[in-house]
Amino acid sequence: MAEALMNMNVLHVIRRVTNGGASLGMLRQCVDGPEGICQKVASLCKPDLEALSRFTSANVEVIWKQEDIPSAVLASDIVQVEWWNNPEVNAFLVQTDLPPCRIQMHARGHFSAPWMCPTASLLSRVDICSVTTPSAAKNPAFARACKQAALPYPPCIFSAAPLLSLPLEASQSKISSGITFGYLGTVEPIKMHSAAMKMAAEILKAIPTARFRFAGEGSLDFYREECRALGIANQVKFYGFVDSPASFLSELDIFFYPLNPFTYATSEKVLQEAMCIGLPCVVFPYGGIQDLVTPHCAAVASNESDFVAACIALGLDADRRATIAAAAVQRIYTFAYISDWRTHLYNAWTDLMRHKKSTRDALPVADDDLFTHCTNTSAIDRDALEPSLRADFDKVAAFVEEGYTEWIKTK
Repeated sequence: MAEALMNMNVLHVIRRVTNGGASLGMLRQCVDGPEGICQKVASLCKPDLEALSRFTSANVEVIWKQEDIPSAVLASDIVQVEWWNNPEVNAFLVQTDLPPCRIQMHARGHFSAPWMCPTASLLSRVDICSVTTPSAAKNPAFARACKQAALPYPPCIFSAAPLLSLPLEASQSKISSGITFGYLGTVEPIKMHSAAMKMAAEILKAIPTARFRFAGEGSLDFYREECRALGIANQVKFYGFVDSPASFLSELDIFFYPLNPFTYATSEKVLQEAMCIGLPCVVFPYGGIQDLVTPHCAAVASNESDFVAACIALGLDADRRATIAAAAVQRIYTFAYISDWRTHLYNAWTDLMRHKKSTRDALPVADDDLFTHCTNTSAIDRDALEPSLRADFDKVAAFVEEGYTEWIKTK
C-alpha cells in the first residue's frame, strides 16, 4: 500500500512528548503506520524523560533542542502538527519563519470543547487539516473556518489504540467478592465529570460491597479529600499512573467513565482499550465518545441520575454485563475507523504530497494576541448554557487560557 510514499520523511511536531494520549497516539502512528516511512518527532518543550525513553525504545527519534527543529522541518516531506489549542504549537505555526514545507494540522482536540476550535486565520497557515474522530469535522464553526481558509473537508484518521487481550492469569486473579468499578485516564476536573465522586457515593450506597479504583495522574489529593467528605474513602483508591493498562483493566468488572460535558477528548484510546478487553462501560456521549459507542455496546447515560442507575443495574446483573461486554469487543473489531486508520493516514499523506512545499513567513502577531488570533471564542455561546454547565465550561476554558498565561511569563 505504501509504495508511493516509500522513503518519505514525516516530522511530527507536538507541544511536549509525555505519557498522555496525544503523545501515545502519535507514537502508534510512528511505530505501526504505513511501512517504509521515516517518522521523527519534534518536541517544542523538553520531553518528559520517562516518555522520551518510551519513544527511544521504539526507535523513534525525538528532537527537542530548539536550534535543531528548523533543519528537521526543512528535511521533511510532511510536517504533521499534533494540534490542540496551546501557545507553543500555535507560536510554531504563526510566529515562526518556516522553511519550505507541507503542513498537516492533525487535530487531537474536539472542536465542541471550549476554546478548541481554530480560527480561519490559523487554518490558513496549513495545507490540510485532519481530525481524530468523525464528529469533530462536522462542528459548524470549524466547518465555516475550513471553508474560509479554503481547506478541503478534513479526513478522519482515527487514533486507534493497540488491541488488548485479557491475560488468563489476570482474569483468574480478579477479586471474586463484590463489584469493582474503575476509571483509567487523567484524574482532573477538566477531564472528569464534576459529580464523579458523588455518583460513586450513590452507587456505593446501593451496592455496599462494591469498590472503585482510579488510575491516572492528576489532582489525586483533591479527590481523596472529596471521598473522605463523602464517607467513601475506604472503598475508593487512587493509584496514579499505571504502566500496564491491561493489568489494571483486568481487575475491573465495570468501566466507570463519566467525563466533563466539555471534554476535548476525541478517539478515546482508554475507552477503546476497556471495550477491547471485554469490559461493560458506562459513559456520557461527550466528545469523541459519541462516535465510538452505541447503546448496544455500552451503557450510554444522558444525565447524572441515568449514569448512576446504569452503573447500579450493571452491578446487579451479571448477564447484562456479559452481553454488553461481548458487544463492546465486537464493536472494536468492526468499527471501520479503527480497522482502516492506516489507509486513511496513507490517503491523507498521498493527497498532501500533491501540494508543493511553500515558505511561511512569521506573522506580526504579538504574544498577547496569539490566543485571540488562533482561537474561535464564538464557537460556543457560554451565556446560553444552563448555569450547571457553565462551571464545567469554565474549567476547560480556564485550562486553555492558563496555558497562554504561563507561556507569556516565560517570554
